[in-house]
This record gives sequence, C-alpha cells and structure tokens, in this order.
Amino acid sequence: MTARDDASRAQIRAADPAASAWVMANAGSGKTRVLTDRVARLMLQRTPPERILCLTYTRAAAAEMQERLFRRLGEWAMLPEDRLRAAIAQLREDGAPPLSDEDIACARTLFAQALETPGGLKIQTIHAFCDALLRRFPLEAGVPPGFRVLDDRSAALMRAGLRDAMARAAEAGTDPAFDLMAGLVAEQQLEEVAAAILSERTLFPPGAGRAELARALGVDPALTPAALLDRVLGPQGRALLARIVPRLAAGSANDVKAAGRIAEALACTRPEAALELLERVFLSGPSAQLPHAARIGKFPTKDTRAALGADLAPLEQMMARCESAREPRLALAALDRAEILHRFARALIDRDEAAASAAGAVGFDGLIAHAHRLLHRSEAAAWVLWKLDGGIDHILVDEAQDTSPEQWQVIAALAEEAIAGEGARAARRTIFAVGDVKQSIYSFQGARPRAFGEMRDRFRDRLRAAGDSLTEVPLLWSFRSAAPILALVDGVFTGPAVEGLALDGEALHHLPFHADLPGRVELWPWLPPPPSPDPEPWWTPVDAPAPTDPRLTLAERIAERIAAWLREGQAIPDPEALPDIALRPIRPGDIIILVQRRGLLSRAILAELKARGIPVAGADRLAMGSILAVQDILALLRFLSTPADDLSLAAALRSPLFGMDEATLEAVAANRRGLLWQALRRRGPAEVVAVLQDMRDAADFLRPHELIERLLTRHGGRAALLARLGPEIEEAIDELLAQALAFEATELPTLAGFLRWIDSAQSEVRREPDSGGDVVRLMTVHGAKGLEAPVVILPDTGAQRGGRGKPLIGLGGLGFWTGNAADAPERLREARAERAEEEAAERRRLLYVALTRARSLLVVAGAGNEAGLDSAWHGLVRAGMERCGAAARPAPAGLP
Repeated sequence: MTARDDASRAQIRAADPAASAWVMANAGSGKTRVLTDRVARLMLQRTPPERILCLTYTRAAAAEMQERLFRRLGEWAMLPEDRLRAAIAQLREDGAPPLSDEDIACARTLFAQALETPGGLKIQTIHAFCDALLRRFPLEAGVPPGFRVLDDRSAALMRAGLRDAMARAAEAGTDPAFDLMAGLVAEQQLEEVAAAILSERTLFPPGAGRAELARALGVDPALTPAALLDRVLGPQGRALLARIVPRLAAGSANDVKAAGRIAEALACTRPEAALELLERVFLSGPSAQLPHAARIGKFPTKDTRAALGADLAPLEQMMARCESAREPRLALAALDRAEILHRFARALIDRDEAAASAAGAVGFDGLIAHAHRLLHRSEAAAWVLWKLDGGIDHILVDEAQDTSPEQWQVIAALAEEAIAGEGARAARRTIFAVGDVKQSIYSFQGARPRAFGEMRDRFRDRLRAAGDSLTEVPLLWSFRSAAPILALVDGVFTGPAVEGLALDGEALHHLPFHADLPGRVELWPWLPPPPSPDPEPWWTPVDAPAPTDPRLTLAERIAERIAAWLREGQAIPDPEALPDIALRPIRPGDIIILVQRRGLLSRAILAELKARGIPVAGADRLAMGSILAVQDILALLRFLSTPADDLSLAAALRSPLFGMDEATLEAVAANRRGLLWQALRRRGPAEVVAVLQDMRDAADFLRPHELIERLLTRHGGRAALLARLGPEIEEAIDELLAQALAFEATELPTLAGFLRWIDSAQSEVRREPDSGGDVVRLMTVHGAKGLEAPVVILPDTGAQRGGRGKPLIGLGGLGFWTGNAADAPERLREARAERAEEEAAERRRLLYVALTRARSLLVVAGAGNEAGLDSAWHGLVRAGMERCGAAARPAPAGLP
C-alpha cells in the first residue's frame, strides 16, 4: 500500500493547478491521467475552459484526452453527492479543505461549461493551435486568409513543380541557382535535398551570407585558395619545386610518381586542385598512424633526400605549411559548397512560399514556421501577444520530449506573460509540461531531447526571477508493466547505455504499481545465417531471399509459437481485472509484434501468421509502390492512359491479371511493326484482347475507382491476383481503391491525374493502428508509441544498417552539406560525430519504447548477420538479463 499511496501522491502533486510544474514521467506512469486531472482541477477552481490551452503531440492523443475529460465531467454531473465528493477528493491533496456546497454545485456544471465553450475545449496539437492562430491573424502572419493546409501528397506535387520551374529558369538564364546546384549533386539526389531544405528551412535564414557561413566553419571569409596556395609555397616555392622535380624523376618509383604530381600542381590553373595534389605528395594518407601529417623524414626516399642537398630543409618547411593549410582548404571548399546550397535553398524556399500563397495554402510544416515568425519576428508580434494574453491563463504541454525547438519557441512566447508574472489580468497563471526523454524518438520530425531540459531550466529561472517556482515531479511508478519487465529495463539501460535517456545522466529507476502482477521475459538465441550456402541458380531473382535465410526461419518460429499459445489457451493476467490478479486465455488481440523497420522479416511474419489462419492486422503503413499487385494494376492503368506505353502493357500482360507466359509474349512482340497493342490485336489471344479493348473503351468515361473496380470484379482481376500472390495482397488492393476514392474527392477524376497523384510522395499510406479488433498487430516501434499489450514480441533486434544518411547538417544554426568525413573540415567532422552519437542514443530510446509496451510477457528474438550484435538491441537485452541474474531455460516441449 505504501507504493500505491506514493504513486497517487506523485500524480496529485503533478496535477496541482496552483503551481507550475515540470513532470518527468516513466513509460506507463499515467501521463494522460495527470493531464486530465489537472484540467479538471483548474475548472473546479472556476477557471473558464476557454482560458486553458492543452497542447498534445498527435490528434489521437488530443481526442483521447478530450474523451476522458468529458466522461469524467459527465459522471460528475450525475453522481449522488456522497460519491461526487469522494470522486473529487481522490484528485486533491491530503489535508485539503473540505469541499463547499458551491464547489459541488460548480462540479455539476462543468460538463455543460465544457460543451458550451466557444470553439470547444482547447485540447489540440501544436499544429492545430498554430493553424487557428494563423487564421485569427492572417494578415499579420503574411498568409492567405482562409488558407488550406497542404497534405503530404499535395506538398510533394508542389515540390515537383518547383523543381521543374527552377530548371526552366536556369535554362532561360534568369536564375542560375539550379545550375549551380546541379554541379554539386546528381539529379536523383536533388529531390531529396529539396525536401530536406523545405523541412529544415530554419537552417537557411534570409540574411545568411558568406561571412556568417565562414564564422560557423571557423575560417576567414576573406581567405582564398590562391592566397592559401601562396602561403604554402612561399616566395621561392615554385622555383624550389621546379628544381627538385628532375631529381625526383630520377629516383625510385614512388619518387617518380611524386614528381609527376608536383609538375601537375605547378601547371594547374585552379589553386584548390594544386593544393590537393601537393597534399597527396607531402602528407600521409587517411589510414596512416598519423593521418594527413607532413611526411618529414619519410619523403622523398633516402637516396633522393641526399641528392636534394640544401633544398631539403626548405622542402620540409613547405611540407609543414601544407599540413597546416589542409584544414583551411577543407573549410574553404565547404564554404563554397555551402554558399551554393544557401543560394539554391533561398530560391527554393521563396518559390515554395510564393506557390503556396498563390494556391491559398500553407504547408503542414509551415504552420509552425509562420506562427514562430508571427510571435517573434513580425512587426505585429507585441500586439498579437497582447491579444492572446486576454485568452490564455494556463498552458499544458503533453509529450513535451517530442516538441521541437521551434515549437518550444512558440509555446515560450505564449507563456511569456505567465512566467514574467505580469499580464492583462491578475489571475494566477501557470505553465505545465509532462514528458519522458527516454521516449523521444521523433528526431526526423525536429524533436530534440535536450530542448526538454533546456526549457525546464529556462522556465525555472524565469519563474524564480518573478518570485515563483517550478515544481519538478518524477513519476516513477508504472501502471502497465510487470516487475520482471521493469527490472529488465533498468538492467538494460545501465552505464554507457543510459547516455541520451536521462536529462542529467542519472540511472533509470522504475517501480511497478501492481507489484504482484505476474510477468516473464524471454530472450531467444540469435539465429545466424548458415555457414556456407550453396550458390543459387543464375535465374534466381536478385531480390528474392534464400530459402535458408534465418529471418524466414525466425518468422516461422514466431508464428508457430503464437499458434501454440492460442491453441493451448496460454494463461495471461487479465488487465480488466486489475488490481486483482486473474488469469484468462490469451487472444490474438493481446499480441503486438514490433519491428524497427518494415522489410523482409515483417512481410515473412505476416505471411506465416496468415498461412496458419491467425487473425492479423495489416501493416501500419503501406508503401503502395512496392507491392506487386498494385504495380500490376497501375501498369495496366498506365497503358490505358497512354496506349503507346509498350513497357507498361508488357508488364500487365505478364502479370497475374492476364497470365501471359514469356513465349506467348515473345511471339506477339518479336519482329512487330508499330505498337505492342497493335501487334497484340493481330496475333494475341482473343480473350486477352477482349478484356483490354473493354478496359480501353471504359477508360474514356469511367472514373479511376470505377475503372479499377471493373478490372477487379467484372474481369476477375482480384481473384487472379489473390490466386498467384496470396491473400496478403488483398489489403493493398483495397487500399488502392480507397486511394482512388480519396483522389476523386479532391481532384478532377482523370486517369492521367490519378496516376500522377498516386506516384507522388512514394504513395506511402499511413493508417491508425487498430487496437479494437481481436487481431495480432504487426507494426513499427514508432507506430506503437502510446500503445500497450499483454504480450509484445521483438523479432527485429539486430544492428541496423545505416542508409546514405541525411544530406544536410546544422552547424551554428546554419545548413551545410553533410559530405564525406574525409573531405569535411574539423567543425563539420565534430558535427557529424555529434549527430552519430545522437542517432545511437535515439536507437536506444527506441528500444526503451519497445520494451515498455509489454504488460506481462516480453519476447526478444533476432536473426541475420551477427556483425555489431553486442551494441544492437539483442546484445543490450542479453547484457541486461545477465545483470538481472536471468537463468537459461529450454523452450517448452514441442515448440521451436
């Protein structure tokens, strides 16, 4: 009972409406309840609902919080007085003064007040708040009145148009930014760079010029490569090199090679190229014990050194100067590239804002940027804040660890009056934030865990200066997970593994609220690849997994274990019976399978579960363009849109939709004159031609959805695809139909327009996870944030191979090319190293989120390459279990 009392006291203290509070909450510690309790207590203190602003991270979280609050206030309106007094007493501190009759009367009216609040309760995402703010002050913010918010696909289409417009401007000679950029990146990377610029546009402020970029790199902006070359050569350097070249050419093979490079450097017209050539001669290589150090005493070879005589000493001095000049040379090269990047970025950003304004729209990310500009840099900022000051007394921030620095600046501007102790009214005003740095996993959306601690310190200092204080409350008790799971979490994140998971580097400490709740953690042995697989036949598809791939074996074992649990009625604690401990048979809906990334393993698990008839929800995201059934349907649609597209027609003919074999297709297509469609009509199978002709005729008057439905139903396309590709593709087919309806709801329903629309933004469809159906859920850890389940399986626990990486990096608040580490100056190398550490810390935080989704049973497994396994999730969990004294046990009989 002591732990239970302490847990309740911590929540009550955090929800105290009279104090500003900063709450550090463990996973499962009841953050949403604390927020709803605080809002309810604020309203009990007669705070008008419209003066409370509660900012959440997702729409789902806002809806859940609002639903909980309305349910509680609705109950208060109907409860008998004795039960109402008891319910309110549970929210208040020990020793609080008794409730008056006026308090009870007020509590019964709160539900009506909440319903009748103009504009509704302000429980919304930060983006929704900024949307409302901009709509209230459009002229001051510089946005079109009545603007629409661009979704991802619309923004991608606009970006494609911007790129084309910039290319045309460069060709016409009116804007060289595109041409300059094309000299730095390949065409395939240009779209990625443009997207990165638009998503991190704060790194490209309008006033950033060469001087500001040079300051960030730590180089003199007036320095030039020519001056740097003169510094290396000195007044007599060219004559010296000209004298030693013949002597080097008469020496060893390495000396001859050096002579050629020196001669090339002397003849070079580009100083930066001449410096690089001299470095290759005078400095050690990147793999040397002392990389890029002057080769004094090692160059030239012994015999040649003797031949140089008095020229050796000045040559070695030049080598030392060359070593000193390397960093400035790299910085100047990075500076030149950054100048081109910023020139392109400003042109792109300006065109993007102009295009959005012309379309009467604002990008989703632009909501935050425009609100930040309105509250901090616009001429009307003081007036806007004064107007807002009359409407907000209490600000509550949920999931504060995922709030980006720019979003924090918006919140700080709103809270300025409260933390300064002044305002348009004398009412008590507070700031409240609840978050968990250990669960900050959205850096790709701008979240920075450090900002959580920095803003805590900022508000604490401001409140102290105003004669107030910031109450810091840790929530250590987990109402979700059993004690063995929490012990593992503390054991895993110990020592170096805790870096990036705690504000001040302190050790993690989790306490189970349900101390008697049964729990178990299983760590399955790692499944390595077979030692020497036999060579595959040459006709095997290059992207097909080998039959002996251990990931396929692991998928089979996981599906078989789940099937055994369901078949035998594995007993698990019933979460509905808590705090009492009662067991019930496991159901499919009790199980969540979490992966780091969607790929072969997740597809294999999905297929194995469906093969055993286990009900399973689809993926939380569908990459439509990567699914064969969707590719086949789209190939046919492309032919219908453009009959001259022989490739698309051939792809459709070879697909299960028509089932034409290679020999038949070759007989039709070989030695043809004209289009493939014309040859098919002359020599192709009559039934295939009939279907295609019907679809061509229908394409002239049917909408895209009707056309796809005609193919799938009237012509048996759905049955043919399912028969060949399996039942797992049915979900993707249905989603394609849903996408067609979504397109028709907002766009002119042409076939060509639909194809362009579906190809944009890689057509990745996000879906809210279904927690209501009795099905196994398979999703990424990012998608499972905020969810929980009695049983959690982690099969994807190996080291993640890094991709190409982000093309841009921030340094001193400005954007630079990430580039290669070998070509980066010192400050960019330091920034790269810091980002690598942050990414490693985020992977550990992702593991924390995955582990803490489980209530009673946690299964950790893995398969594949063993490289880097000790620092991967599987290795971290193994080390954590060893610290906890876990014992090795054989698997139950009959199970893999």
